[in-house]
Amino acid sequence: MSHFIVLLGSCLNLIGTWRYCRAILAGRVQPNLVTWIMWALAPLIGVAAELYSGVTWAVLPVFMAGFGPLCVTCVALLTHHSTWVPRPRDYACGVFSFLALILWQITKDPDIAILFAVLSDGAALLPTLFKTWTHPDSETPVPFALAVCSSLSALPVIEHWTFASLAFPLYLMTANSIMVLTIERRRFLTV
Repeated sequence: MSHFIVLLGSCLNLIGTWRYCRAILAGRVQPNLVTWIMWALAPLIGVAAELYSGVTWAVLPVFMAGFGPLCVTCVALLTHHSTWVPRPRDYACGVFSFLALILWQITKDPDIAILFAVLSDGAALLPTLFKTWTHPDSETPVPFALAVCSSLSALPVIEHWTFASLAFPLYLMTANSIMVLTIERRRFLTV
């Protein structure tokens, strides 16, 4: 039963990715490529470290957290007109994010690798979070809300509650919840 939950969560993530890609094509969202490229890399590296640590089904939502941004990046690059123009701080966050990915290779410790993958993903979040704070209409909450559900789906299949199995799913739930709240904050404040 728990594997079904993970598969359902992954399907929700795919739906969110599909909706976001459609929004890019329609010009309704403007993804920050610094964020989305790093969002593709960090989880996929986290997946490699989790698999090395013996994490099984719980790794699928983390994989989807990298696969979705990879799709978004490809669509955004193919449609030139709908990407957000990065600022110097965006590049700084991207560099920090990339350095965190390099550091995990140096450590050769799966827990440290996962920590650096989380830090890398968090640094990648910042450019989109800054953009969304000032331009909430440049994003849509649905893919992020579905990503929260996808991340939640990892919890029932975790066999051993360790840092390696919990860190990335908990981080993803938190980061995506912050994005939903940031996108919807004006609506919440006017109610």
